[in-house]
Amino acid sequence: MFSTVNPKAKAAEALLTYKLSRFRMEHPWLPVKEPCSVRFLFIYPKDEFFTKKGLRSKNLPDLSNLFESVQDALQKAQIIEDDSLIRSHDKSRMMWGPEKKLVIEISKFTESEQYTDDD
Repeated sequence: MFSTVNPKAKAAEALLTYKLSRFRMEHPWLPVKEPCSVRFLFIYPKDEFFTKKGLRSKNLPDLSNLFESVQDALQKAQIIEDDSLIRSHDKSRMMWGPEKKLVIEISKFTESEQYTDDD
């Protein structure tokens, strides 16, 4: 049996869980217990986001793995009661900026739209 979890990713998730736990202690209204929408912005410096040829780097992590790590950390830190409450990742993305940074926004989810065959 072997682990497929990247040790660097595991350490990053542990650090994020720690930071979120500290945030949680300052906000007694948490955890979120209702369906919610999240927005995760994974911001990388331009020199990490692009290759020297100006192409998007293939060394960036997979977005779905990033989502899962942050969701797990939010649950472990008791920011959200259960990550199954996340109903939307609208406008979440990877992007470049002046520094490496993670932005997390959580809002109440409202089912205001329904899919139709016209969409």
